[in-house]
Parts: sequence; C-alpha cells; structure tokens
Amino acid sequence: MKKSSSLLGIIGFAVLYALSVFLCAFIGFLHPVCWVGFPVLAAFLGAYSYYKVASRTKCFGVGVLLAAVLAVTLLVLGEIRLPAAGIMLAAGLASDIVRQVMGNNQSKALFCAYPVLSAGVMGWLHPLWTPNGITRVP
Repeated sequence: MKKSSSLLGIIGFAVLYALSVFLCAFIGFLHPVCWVGFPVLAAFLGAYSYYKVASRTKCFGVGVLLAAVLAVTLLVLGEIRLPAAGIMLAAGLASDIVRQVMGNNQSKALFCAYPVLSAGVMGWLHPLWTPNGITRVP
C-alpha cells in the first residue's frame, strides 16, 4: 500500500507542477512584458513540486517526468508543437543528468538541477524570440 500511495503522490506533484507553470502563464494577460517574465514566477512556484518529487524518489527520470507532464498538457491544449515539447523534454533530461552527476541525495544537487528543468519552459516561449523559429505556430 505504501508503494501505491507514493506513486500517487509523485503523479500528483507532477500534475501540480504542470498546473503551476500553466497558470503562471495567465499573468501574460496583464501586459506583454508579463508574458515574457512568467517563467521566473513559474520557476518559483514549481520548485516545491520538484523538491517533493525528487525527495520521494532517487531514481533517474524525475525531471523527464515533470517535463513530460507539462509538455503533454501543452500539446493537448494546442499551446505548443512537437519541437517545443522536445526542448522541454531535453531540459528535463539535462536536469536528471545534473542531478545524477552532483549526487542524487544531496540538496545541492536539487538546487543545481531544478534551474535546468525550469529552462525547459523557455521552449514554450521560443516563438516569441525567434519569429521564424522551429516552434512557430502558423
């Protein structure tokens, strides 16, 4: 029973991470500058979810899981295309690599790996900075 409740907790925090990032994007309705700056707020609000998931499991794949849940959510909603989802997944993979290299159970590993995962949100904003970029929506 403990194993299934732990798995449900991990999935719950992964969904919470995706929701916090997605809901932070709504500040873009205030002003266009807020749309560009929302990843900073999303990184702060998503840190709790990442820490909880990373502290529950020591295996490789925490960053990929969180990035995949966010990418699938945005793909289903039509917010991004596959190349942007690939950027998010690559950031999740890089985050896991940093976490494994720095020592999986140390807080400094989490402190260094999470900003790499947060950089994956930039894949969502890629069309704002590159008008003819690979993720441009027609």
